Amino acid sequence: MVKKIILHSRIFKDKESEQMDTKQAGVMISSKVADLTINEFEGLIKKIVMQAISEIFGDPDEGLEIHEELKNRLRRSVADVQSGGKTISAESLAAKSCSQASS
Repeated sequence: MVKKIILHSRIFKDKESEQMDTKQAGVMISSKVADLTINEFEGLIKKIVMQAISEIFGDPDEGLEIHEELKNRLRRSVADVQSGGKTISAESLAAKSCSQASS
């Protein structure tokens, strides 16, 4: 049994793989995968893969600002460590967190 897959929101124009975003045009056009050329299908797959990679490895905090209070806390922490202040290893912090959670 062959399943039909319907694509929404993108159509592809001509052989130079120029793409037109149908959402921007204010039109919603559906295309069947079977109706796409090999170049159009390859372009679609590349777009989907790049979108997935961007979602996985993208920075969710990109464009956000760090508040002055946090900047100051980080500066104090770095200065404290540079002047010989005590640090805690990740392993001991994890062990401490686990022991508190089980209490």
